[in-house]
Amino acid sequence: MVRGLPENERDSYLSWADFIGLLDNAGWLRNILLLLYYTGMRFGEGVNLRWEMFKPERRMLILPASATKEGKSSRKSRLRAKRVPLRSEVMDLLESCRREDGGRIVHATVLVFGYCGHYQTRSITYLGKPITYSMVRKCWTRALSLCGLGGLEFKDFRHTWKTNAQRSGMHPAVANAIVGHRSSRPIEDRYIRVSDEELLRAVDSMSFDHGVTELDFVEEFYDDDVEVKGTEKIRKMSRAERKVTLLRQIPLDKNRHRSVS
Repeated sequence: MVRGLPENERDSYLSWADFIGLLDNAGWLRNILLLLYYTGMRFGEGVNLRWEMFKPERRMLILPASATKEGKSSRKSRLRAKRVPLRSEVMDLLESCRREDGGRIVHATVLVFGYCGHYQTRSITYLGKPITYSMVRKCWTRALSLCGLGGLEFKDFRHTWKTNAQRSGMHPAVANAIVGHRSSRPIEDRYIRVSDEELLRAVDSMSFDHGVTELDFVEEFYDDDVEVKGTEKIRKMSRAERKVTLLRQIPLDKNRHRSVS
């Protein structure tokens, strides 16, 4: 019976040119960013991807419900695996990651992406360690600084994918089936069975150059004590000062504390 708090929804878009520039400065995060950009997957789904989820014969990633945000929702009475169709860019990336130069498969059951940054000799990290947000913060911040994309977040890749899908003419039901949502799907989508062939045709027909970068964040031009308006600096009142000012504006009723006989 308690209404949930509103989600902090973002409305951002990353242009193709800025994405290419970000890849050039992404360092060891490059492969992860490629996966997120071309699939619309969440950061947690990408870094926890395992090779047994990769189905090259179907050109799909099959994520069990336990590995997705939708599967962890208490609203779901039936858990389903998530199908992620793969474009040629992602297929080439995954095949190059799991094979040697001679073509022999060397990875089959481990994480697809593990830590491979500069700090591989510290006691708290090692080569191939499962990736978390804290491990990528320094590399991610550096890449954004070099590209001038301060304020970009990993979730913005998901928003960018959905925008590109919509502007490429993809049917909303197909797009929703690919990216998935924790909340309930629209009524018109619940009774539509989307085949593997439809998913693959949809992602193959996508284009990715649909405008300039638009980041959804508000810049703060003042500190805790000073508010800037034009060229003047006006001191902001504290909470206690605002309370005192408000009380002074209320007319005092001398008779309000008298008892009624």
